[in-house]
Amino acid sequence: MSMLMTSLLLFAASAGPATSYRGLAYERTGSGPGVVLLHCLGGDRTVWDQEAPRLAKTHTVLNVELPGHGQSPAPARVNFSEIAHQVTKLIRDQGLAPAVVIGHSIGGTLAAWTPVADSGAVKAVLIVDSSIAALPWPQKALNDLRKSLTANYVAGLRSFYAPVANGPAQVERLISTARHVPRETFLGYLEFAVHNSVVKDLRKINVPVEMIASDLFFQTSNHKKELAEAGYDGLKDFSLEEMPGTKHWVYWDQPQRYASLVDAFLRRVEAAGERRPSTR
Repeated sequence: MSMLMTSLLLFAASAGPATSYRGLAYERTGSGPGVVLLHCLGGDRTVWDQEAPRLAKTHTVLNVELPGHGQSPAPARVNFSEIAHQVTKLIRDQGLAPAVVIGHSIGGTLAAWTPVADSGAVKAVLIVDSSIAALPWPQKALNDLRKSLTANYVAGLRSFYAPVANGPAQVERLISTARHVPRETFLGYLEFAVHNSVVKDLRKINVPVEMIASDLFFQTSNHKKELAEAGYDGLKDFSLEEMPGTKHWVYWDQPQRYASLVDAFLRRVEAAGERRPSTR
């Protein structure tokens, strides 16, 4: 058996039964301050197989599966505001408000919506390699992606992930979960991200926000301009960390460097004493 096949089988076997709350499947581990993990488009909670157990040594971790992913049922429609409310209600139900919300890719975009949904449930937001502005995709690109995914879903997913993944093994790992996401749900996340953004509500985001950027995030030397285009201009407390030598899945490419950045952010947030009382 090849190393790739072995890793994929171990990966697929790592996701046991999840707990469910109001349509969100999740796994709770650890103890201490709350941390919520939101995965990428097409992923599930197993993308955090290294990071979730590490964080659970010092924190209570809610490893959430987004609607239509993993064991969370597909929504009738994809709406980031509604998903953010689901996440913050889960945080409160678990007695973890305010928690730090960490999201990667589309999960990072969604993480920015959570303090808008319920400011008292969120202590800080860590976004991994994602914009919070509307995705600058023309409708033709969405139409072409729909045609590709309709013609052959797995081949279309492979073409979608290949440019941003770090090699064939990562692509196949992503396809192993994404192939189970309904096509219309997969497209629904992208459609919503193209036509909507949280930028109009930036004034409601009164918590620290940090973005960890891969080598793919910046396309020019004018990082300030690109950050503004990505929606980060105007945040009251924003910081940036870059991870040279990585592609989109930075926590797979450089797990130790990624872990050190996450830990530093959590220490800063927790040392600042910004825990606010929960309001039910």
